[in-house]
Amino acid sequence: MKLPRITTILTDDSPGEFRAIAVDREGKAWRQFSQRWGGVDEPLRNGQSASAIVRSFDASQGGAFLALETGEDVFLAAKERGQLNNGQRLPIVCAAAARSGKLARVLAYDGDVTPFDAFTAWQASLATKNLDIKEDADAVDAAFDDALAPQCQISSGGTIYIEPTRALTSIDIDSAGRIGRGSAGARALSLNRDAVSEAARQIALRDMGGTFVIDCVAPLNKTSGGQVQDAFITTFKAVSQRRFRVLSVSKLDLLEVSVERGPCPLSDKLLNEAGALTPESKLLKILRQTEREFKAARSAFFTVGLSKSSHDAYSKRETAVEDILRNRFTGRVTLTRAEGTEDRIEKR
Repeated sequence: MKLPRITTILTDDSPGEFRAIAVDREGKAWRQFSQRWGGVDEPLRNGQSASAIVRSFDASQGGAFLALETGEDVFLAAKERGQLNNGQRLPIVCAAAARSGKLARVLAYDGDVTPFDAFTAWQASLATKNLDIKEDADAVDAAFDDALAPQCQISSGGTIYIEPTRALTSIDIDSAGRIGRGSAGARALSLNRDAVSEAARQIALRDMGGTFVIDCVAPLNKTSGGQVQDAFITTFKAVSQRRFRVLSVSKLDLLEVSVERGPCPLSDKLLNEAGALTPESKLLKILRQTEREFKAARSAFFTVGLSKSSHDAYSKRETAVEDILRNRFTGRVTLTRAEGTEDRIEKR
């Protein structure tokens, strides 16, 4: 099996948001990065140090709740209160960023709190260093859409379906559309190896963590099960530095995987609990679309009608958005409140 090798970083410096993907020679994305509003008021990122104040210690929860200067609450695991006194200030480092319904988990830090460059830290987390950086907004857009889709195509045919639940993420393998040769066992092995490699890519690309159960296609014996297990291990290790564990394929043809949590999962950053774009994500999307229209007709004027949710997001970031309208769109774009739930762009 050919292992993935990241060769290039593709970027999209769009209004209000900088995004990037790390791709292989074929242009397939394996990792993604995004930062909004230049990092202002952004939640703590994995590996970032900060100063925090102890708010309370809760033995039943197994640690202390702390507050950052930005107002974000974080959790520090500790078996005993020790020197953790309410109101005490201490340096911490983020071990796992906040995700839906969960606070960021931090560790006590014995170094100085230093400035944090999120993009540089992300580049350092890639398995390959000193990569070429090129701008390609279309490729970044496509990769982010791929990383939010509930189903993904497998190379040489077939599909995997990714379904997060409260306890774990299930990944189902569907052979529909795949043409195979050889015995049933040979076809199953080929499909399962390709499928778990794609699952490893999606987990790395989406910054997902926790427990995963991959429902493999039968028949699998001990030898072929070991090859499927190895396919996940070698693929994930090639593109991510996060710790993980893969069990042997069970008698029920299930491959169980545990991946260390780290960055905030992409879906938690962009989507709400219903799986739709958050108001801020909608606002940034319409600004990206507006910039493309603007670049195609720089002498024109545009009116962007914002739905209520997007307008609410605009109100929270009004200073930053107005700065974009002046400097990036040279005053040729006007925002208004529109009726309905959809944003729209009109050329004047």
